[in-house]
Amino acid sequence: MPRIKKQEEQQLCAYFTPSGFVIEEDLLEPQDPLKTWMEQFKADKYRALFHLGFLERAKWFSPSLEYLHHVTELLIIKISQQADLEISRERVQVELRNDEVERLKDEIPFAIGMEYIDTDWIRRLSEELLTVFQTEIRDYDGTVNRYFADYNSNINVAGRVFFT
Repeated sequence: MPRIKKQEEQQLCAYFTPSGFVIEEDLLEPQDPLKTWMEQFKADKYRALFHLGFLERAKWFSPSLEYLHHVTELLIIKISQQADLEISRERVQVELRNDEVERLKDEIPFAIGMEYIDTDWIRRLSEELLTVFQTEIRDYDGTVNRYFADYNSNINVAGRVFFT
């Protein structure tokens, strides 16, 4: 039966599969703060991971979840640095550079399924996360800057400079 690691503080654990990742489940107490995240991951794991990427690392991140967070955080930063983001919105295209992928491969934690993580796996994960952003920003009424500020006020979206 899946579990949440019991230590000084509970951790939300993930393991890697050939096609992505799975968050381990457990019967949590209704008041447990991790229960909300578990429900979000059950509903849409990539959307939950994308939103987790806006948070700072937390004590309840297992090493495998911290790795997924790191990939997501990198993608969010790359999206926010696109100069024409407000114009392109849901058409934005962001790709991890080869050196970024190699660095991510070097940082793979010792975890169940770590052998599945390769260049293609990392690129598929980043594409899934980009799709979440594209879908959400397409349906978002405000500016892209406001979207990012809603989730993390420390993220500054690159803007365009116009000369007249």
